[in-house]
Amino acid sequence: MQQIWRTEEQATSDQFGYWREVVCDAFVHLNPQRCDAMGTNKPFFGEVEATRYGAVGVAHVRAQAQHVVRGTREIGRSSRSCYYLNLQVRGVGLTRQSGRDSVLAPGDFTIVDASRPYELGFGGDFHQLSLEIPTALANETLKDAENLLPGLFVSGAGGLGAVLSRYVFSLAEELRACSIEEENALMRGFLGLLAQAPATRRAIVVTDRRIRQRALLFAIKSSVGARLGDHDLKPGILARRFGISVRTLHNLFAEDGVSFGNWLLAERLKKSREALVSPDHCGRSIAEIAYAWGFSDQSHFGRAFRKKYGLAPREYRRSLLCR
Repeated sequence: MQQIWRTEEQATSDQFGYWREVVCDAFVHLNPQRCDAMGTNKPFFGEVEATRYGAVGVAHVRAQAQHVVRGTREIGRSSRSCYYLNLQVRGVGLTRQSGRDSVLAPGDFTIVDASRPYELGFGGDFHQLSLEIPTALANETLKDAENLLPGLFVSGAGGLGAVLSRYVFSLAEELRACSIEEENALMRGFLGLLAQAPATRRAIVVTDRRIRQRALLFAIKSSVGARLGDHDLKPGILARRFGISVRTLHNLFAEDGVSFGNWLLAERLKKSREALVSPDHCGRSIAEIAYAWGFSDQSHFGRAFRKKYGLAPREYRRSLLCR
């Protein structure tokens, strides 16, 4: 039986609260948190299509940027024992469990053990295909599954990883036509192939290092871009959020040819400039607009704006609004 939940059917102020209930109903008890600073004033899109085939569950999750936590508190509220295989279909995802951190590009997947703490992060819109694997089935099929599977990452870029990625898509589509016996046989076959993946894990990570870095940088930029008005966007806070060191964060931006500070300043100036000449913001003062986009020092904003666009904010606004 298929179940579908959509936040767009709720009032804007209720959408994210409803989303919290949805993910807990569809999966296990989780604590999702918004990545923007707009609170209930901004719509939140989230959709889950879930179907159960015997002991195996298949779900498509489409939603906006968020950070999801399953900690000891959440585990205490729902102690369900299963594994979730999460395959990235669109966007970029981050997963952390058992000391293993993974950045997922489309085609990649990772596995989490629902009986242990884990975190998921999405810097922008995303689509994941989630496969629920019963713990009993995994333990019967794989030796040392409890150590092998939690936090396991498989790249879908090529080789065995690409085969496994396509296998997951096929399973999600074909389970509906299978008997319980056929379902178990398919799942055991998949887990058997999966047992070969850890041997190539290190090679996959090294080979795709630059791809992983670009995906992580994209996720960080997407997350920051969704909350430019937050006055607490410090490198240390961002680094902790994404499970990396401050040095790694700065290196990611340096390899992109810009410092984190200069990139953040440019993004905030761009949004401020757009607001200054937007008819929707005619009634707002320059100080209000600057503060809304993360500038707490008006003198600094004025100097930076003039350097970037050649005119002071007031002159720039007047020159365009009077045309």
